[in-house]
Amino acid sequence: MSRKSLAKTYSDFVMECFCAYRRAHPGPVRMEDAVRWSLDHGFLDRPKVDPIRWFTRIFKQVARTRRFRDQQGRDVRELLPAKIERIDAKGNKYLDVVWDYLHEMSLDHALTAFSQRDENIIKQRRAATRDLRSALDNNPNLAGHDEQFQFVFMLEEAADIVTEAIEESPVEPIELPPSWKKSTDANPRKPR
Repeated sequence: MSRKSLAKTYSDFVMECFCAYRRAHPGPVRMEDAVRWSLDHGFLDRPKVDPIRWFTRIFKQVARTRRFRDQQGRDVRELLPAKIERIDAKGNKYLDVVWDYLHEMSLDHALTAFSQRDENIIKQRRAATRDLRSALDNNPNLAGHDEQFQFVFMLEEAADIVTEAIEESPVEPIELPPSWKKSTDANPRKPR
């Protein structure tokens, strides 16, 4: 049985396992070692594997890593994924990842795949810049070494995560018509 606390999210539980491993083994951590240690100490259950999910993961890994040389001699990916939104009969939205060959895909698939890659690159640049600036500002081991951290990904200004506070609109009292008002003088209901 897993020692997962029901009051915590699964991410919190996984982070606790990671932190427990780090306390026992200080310094940089290989995730494989942290998982093996967590399994050995009974913090995690061995998962029951669904063969469809297992092999889907393997197929995706193979598709991501397959390369070939095109006619111009460039080493390129053989297959490209694109996330396509699908709505089922009940109106639920799903994102399906659809793969197609680089030299056979439709214009629509190509535009979707490359625009999604562009969005991911922009997000990764923002996140990397934000992480680096935070490390330079708050890690004493890096103090005074800012000039060594000049990378191509860095943006001029690190974009902060934008959060929007939604306030409740004030509720105005509603005046009920006199016929809807109950008279306090009327006989109150007696409890049964």
